[in-house]
Amino acid sequence: MSARPTETVVALSHGLWLDGRPHLAATIRPLNGGDEVLIAELGEGSLPAERASVLLASVVQSIGELHVITVETVRQLTIGDRERLLLALLAGSFGRLAATVRCTGKACGELFELPVDPDEIARSLTPGDAAPMHEVDATLGELPVHIRFRLPDGTAQEVAAREASNDLSRAGTALLRASIIEVTGPCGEILDTASTLDALREPLEEAWARLDPAAGLVTTVVCPLCDTTVEVLFDSFSLLAAELRYTSSILLEVHRLASAYHWTEAEILALPTRRRRGYLSLIDKGVAA
Repeated sequence: MSARPTETVVALSHGLWLDGRPHLAATIRPLNGGDEVLIAELGEGSLPAERASVLLASVVQSIGELHVITVETVRQLTIGDRERLLLALLAGSFGRLAATVRCTGKACGELFELPVDPDEIARSLTPGDAAPMHEVDATLGELPVHIRFRLPDGTAQEVAAREASNDLSRAGTALLRASIIEVTGPCGEILDTASTLDALREPLEEAWARLDPAAGLVTTVVCPLCDTTVEVLFDSFSLLAAELRYTSSILLEVHRLASAYHWTEAEILALPTRRRRGYLSLIDKGVAA
């Protein structure tokens, strides 16, 4: 019961900037019952991006030389680096799993399962540029402009999620506002972009995808019923939430394990989720404690 769960080292693409340099190596432990309770107690009023921040603050053990990780810490990470950490959490906690996909064919709508290997997805990701600021040239109407921007981070993701809960179209605008540092014209004049954000959306979204590819993991799969090609956007936190569909019964699981093995609540909640489920499976099979 006292064995320390195996930690995973995750290579971040952009990392956490401290003292003028990026810290690119993070360690993360597997999910346990305490994390499940923590997420469940946030309630329905919290958004997935907010729950992801709380969860990452709990399971990430260090980033570079920083060993005290808070919600504010993980909010400073780019959306792609947060996704890399969530992929590592999925891989370390559950291994291979399946995502439920709905066919987008007009006359179909079939639900089918898509096998997902989080570790394989993580290995396929290319590294990005760890610079704190990036630049791209674009045009605003006929005017050539130069954009200085930062990649959207966890704070921007949470703001965009709140905007999307009221008006989906405002989420992208919120990310643009958070990303742009400065837009200058051909003579170096600083331009007011408040009314022209939509015109800058395409070049910035292309730059985000190139520099932080983990922020938008997309694959295609063919529907087994009608052969329609379906585009699937991977959202690691949604996959994790689906895997934790039994979280509401965590107290019952604690009761069952305590009754069978006479462990304390703290000991049971400290068990990695996969191991706790293994013990519950033994109880279901009637194996004597």
